[in-house]
Amino acid sequence: LSRSPPSMSADDQHDLSQMQPCRLLVSGFSKRCSLPFCTPVVITHLIARYCIDKDIWDFMCTHPQIQINQDTNTLSTNSNIGWSYCHAFGTCRIQKNMTKRWRIQIKRSSWTVVGIIESHLCSRNLVGNFYDQHNNGYGLKGMDGRVFHSGNRPVGKSDHVWRDEPFCMLFSAGDDIEMTLNMNDGSLSYRINETSYPPSFFVDINQEFSLCCALCKDAELILLK
Repeated sequence: LSRSPPSMSADDQHDLSQMQPCRLLVSGFSKRCSLPFCTPVVITHLIARYCIDKDIWDFMCTHPQIQINQDTNTLSTNSNIGWSYCHAFGTCRIQKNMTKRWRIQIKRSSWTVVGIIESHLCSRNLVGNFYDQHNNGYGLKGMDGRVFHSGNRPVGKSDHVWRDEPFCMLFSAGDDIEMTLNMNDGSLSYRINETSYPPSFFVDINQEFSLCCALCKDAELILLK
């Protein structure tokens, strides 16, 4: 029987070219765990597509005061950590020419911040907020629906102005958030439930980014994708 994979469209071939690091990893694993040359290429491609599409929490980098349920991909905190943010990170690293869409369900706390950070900064010892001037990440805070980057104040707004303007991308318990990072044009955009918003940021496509969420007390969320 022929082991040649079925023909793929140009779009499929482009998607697979984005997953080269993941595909190499999966290919090496499948070859070690099966007879030589017995794993069809299409199976390797299928597993690689799943691995890059499904993110999970990185328990090695996530702050120890954040509990991770690996069975449900859930993060949670209790009241003991107070109002200071602790950070959790995803394992996927998104590079130039890749596109990643994350889906997160908020179970508790509208103070959570959802965004991205340069992958090399992912650490349980991260100092400050991930979106401040030192860490230079990008985030959306549910409590006020504002975006943050390179500082602890909303982008483009002073303290005495932004509070008087209509809230935009608010989210709280029960809401679903979809965040898309397109590393072809560098756009980072959000969708809250059924409402899609224009890109909030344009990031440097020559950098590598990972999911980052900031949680304070009594927070809970699920990473669905």
